[in-house]
Parts: sequence; C-alpha cells; structure tokens
Amino acid sequence: MTGSRSLRVLMRIPGVWPPLVETSGTKTMLEHARRLRQKGVEVHVLTATETWTSKNWREWARKEEASSGIHLHIIDLSRQKWLPPDLGRAICLQLAALRLRCRYRFDIIHDFSSSVMFMPLTALTG
Repeated sequence: MTGSRSLRVLMRIPGVWPPLVETSGTKTMLEHARRLRQKGVEVHVLTATETWTSKNWREWARKEEASSGIHLHIIDLSRQKWLPPDLGRAICLQLAALRLRCRYRFDIIHDFSSSVMFMPLTALTG
C-alpha cells in the first residue's frame, strides 16, 4: 500500500523505568512493545515516575528509545502535590493519554494496569 502508515499503538504501562522495569508484568509488557516495534509497529509507551524513585530514569529512557525505537512518554510526578498520589497519577496519565491521542491518532490504546482508578477512565476514552 503506497502512502500508508504503520499501525500506531499507545501502551499505558506503570513502572517503565529502572528498577521497576524488571518486575514481571512490566517487563513482559515492555518486551511485547519491543516485539511490536520489531514488526514495524509504531509503539508509544506512556508511564509516570517520581524522580526520587529512580535517579537515572532519563538516561535509561534515552538508551531504551535509541535501542528499541519505542517512543517513551514518561511523566515526572515529583512536583504533583495537589492530589493524593494514586488519584494524581491517574489524572495526570489520563490527561497525557488524551493529549497523545489527539496528536498521534493511535489505532490501538492498550492499558496495562491493575489500578481500579484507570478502569473507568479507560472505558471513557477508549
């Protein structure tokens, strides 16, 4: 197909930064993202961190993007003090997902989370 673009996927995955990226569920989802990218899919991963949890997350993200070709969108929640942590994280990620959705027009949005806070937000936005 001439002029067509590749499939574009947004994956919302909590904990995509060291050392949490080595946990079972997060590690598995990042491996899936890498395999999709190898198959030619344009993959974006949205996650959130707090600087105090991982001092070298920016360096890790640059290396991961360079080696895998995955677009990482990592929100630093260190300055978000206006809401309780879980609610603040959920709202910030949801707003970021909406902005990214408008910008990139994803074909698929996948939410990998066990947080009940994301369930209604995912249902509302697809």
